[in-house]
Formats: sequence, C-alpha cells, structure tokens
Amino acid sequence: MQQRLLFVAAASTAAFTHTAPLARAQWQPQQNISTSATAAIESAPVDYDGDGDVDFATALLNNDQVVINRNNGNGTFGVDLNRNYPFQWGGSGSSGNSSSEVYRGSAPASEPEIQAMIQFIDGREFQTALSVHTYSDLWLAPWGYVGQYPPAWAEIGEIGDLAVADNGYVHGPASLILYEADGVTFDYEYGVKGTYGWTPEIGSQSDGFWPPQSRIVPLAEENLMSFARTGLAAGAWLRPEAITLTEVGDGDGSFEAGEAVDVDALVRNSGRAGSGTATVDLATTSPFATVTVGQTSLSVASFTTGTGAAPLRSVIVALSSRRSSRRRSCHSPRLANRIAVTIAPALIQDRCLDQMLMLASRPARTAVVMKR
Repeated sequence: MQQRLLFVAAASTAAFTHTAPLARAQWQPQQNISTSATAAIESAPVDYDGDGDVDFATALLNNDQVVINRNNGNGTFGVDLNRNYPFQWGGSGSSGNSSSEVYRGSAPASEPEIQAMIQFIDGREFQTALSVHTYSDLWLAPWGYVGQYPPAWAEIGEIGDLAVADNGYVHGPASLILYEADGVTFDYEYGVKGTYGWTPEIGSQSDGFWPPQSRIVPLAEENLMSFARTGLAAGAWLRPEAITLTEVGDGDGSFEAGEAVDVDALVRNSGRAGSGTATVDLATTSPFATVTVGQTSLSVASFTTGTGAAPLRSVIVALSSRRSSRRRSCHSPRLANRIAVTIAPALIQDRCLDQMLMLASRPARTAVVMKR
C-alpha cells in the first residue's frame, strides 16, 4: 500500500523530552537507558557511552517532564532539531550560537534524530505531512526560510484553508505570518520531496507549550477534522461544491407537478491524485418525486472541478394536498436560495421541496441521495 500521509510529533524547543517515568528511553548512537525520572535527575550529567565526555545533562523536572539535552562540547547543551534539516540550512532564520534556543547545530543534519527522519522521509513518497508543535493557533506552511509563497501555493493554500475551516487557525507561510525559520521540517519535505507539509501550532497562548491535562482532549477535538482533511488531500478528495437544479417543463421558472428537474452536482477534487471514474447517484424516498435518471459518471483531475457527464433527473409527481391550497409550485430563485451545503457531513437540503440531498465522497464513488 502506498504511504501518503506523514505525521510527525515534534518539540518546539531544543530539548528532547520524555514524560516520566522513563521506562526505556533509547538514545542512538548511545546505549539504552532504563531508569525513572528521579534517577535521571540524580545521575545527570553522565557519560552514557563511556567515551569520557558528558553526553547529556538533565535540565529540569517539571510536572514529571524530564528534559535531556545533548552536550555541544562547549558548556552548552541542545540543538533545535527543527533548524537542523539540510534544506536551506544556515540562514537568518536560525542561529549558529549554541546558546541560542534556535541553535541549528554544527552542520546540516548533524543530529542523529534528523538523520533518522531524513532516511525515513526519503524512503517514502508522502503526499501530505504534518509536523505538530505548540502553540499559537497557527497552521504554518512553506516557506519558512524566506518570506515568499512556495510555487505550489494555489494547491497548498487550498488544502490548508480547508484544514482550518473549522478550528479557525491562521494559515499561511511561516515566514509571512510568524517569522523566518530555516532548516525546518516542512521546507525539507516540500523542497526536497515535493510533499505538501504543514506545522500546526496547536493551542492558544493560555495553553502554552505544555497545555494542562484538561486541555488535551479539547485540543485534539479542535484539530480532528483538520488532520483528517490533510490526510484526505493525499489522494483523490472529492467534495460537493454546488448543486444546480434546472426546470425541464414549461419554462416559467417554477417546479410543478408533472415537470422534470435536472440535477447537476458540481464536485471539487481538492486532492493530489485524480479521481479516476466516479459515479454520482440520485435516489429519493419522497412521495412527491420519482427518479428517472439516477446515475451519471465523472472524472475529476487533481485540484479541478467537474460535473457529471449528463444531468441526473427527477420528475415531480405531485405536491401534497395539504400544501396545495397554499402553494402549487416552487420558484427556482427561491429554491436556489434555500440550498445549504456543509462539508461534514456533506448535506444539501432543499427545503422548498421538503427533500434532502446528500453528497458523500468516497475514493471511487460520489453519491447524491435525495430523500424526504
């Protein structure tokens, strides 16, 4: 199975952090450590690999968080791993000062963690990726190293805007909506592999870098649809964009008993793969309409909009006698004004005809279901 989505949880600071107790933390190329948080604090600094140098120094114990930084060899500890990727490494968006919080390391990909990530990323063809940080309610995109939009911004921007449609995070290139940062994850993913990557900065200022336990579930729920949409965009992602209803009758603009209604579903592919052949199906359980053309096909290329090869069609059998004294027909302008579309679930409601249409996207099929 082709792997399409890469998800990376990453710390925003130079510290490599574990939550206590440290049942079995694995440091490479150093040996394995089996200890508790308290023991780690008491034993630091320590030479784990026996070469005579201090490998790590434990900085603090806060709410059972143990922070362990690698020795830089000059009295400072730690590298900001999200400044250590080799693409556009060493610019103004990082620091060569090992005392800086954005210290980029001694050389591109100098850190074993980044070497492992590069090997992992380069060996796969991820289409979308998330490197998750805290905080600021931001959805950061390339470029980070320079104040410019990336060449594929039309597509990256579309996916990102859909991702933040519910949580309201600010979306844009990191260099333009936050600050310049070079040697970062999503610049490497996009600049080297062509992967569309983002860094969500989850949580508000009140949440901070380490949100309280009570905020874990709310923050996860806040970003659930954002993560799902980013994953969907790795393949073909068919979304309902609009439904057009056209009277096929006497041309007076009203939908009346005995007349047909052509239904055109406008479908947007917001994914990186073409849809192939998909079908649009129309069905009804309403006593006031009968489907005469219930299926059409379409094929929508990546980041384009398409409609079925032929319209779907329903014939209005009769309006209810209960309503006949008040309304014999439904005018198309009123009908158009009463159509509402939401993404999840993709629901389109025609209140004028007292029916509901549902457009559901699936990898090889798009369905429009019309029911009372």
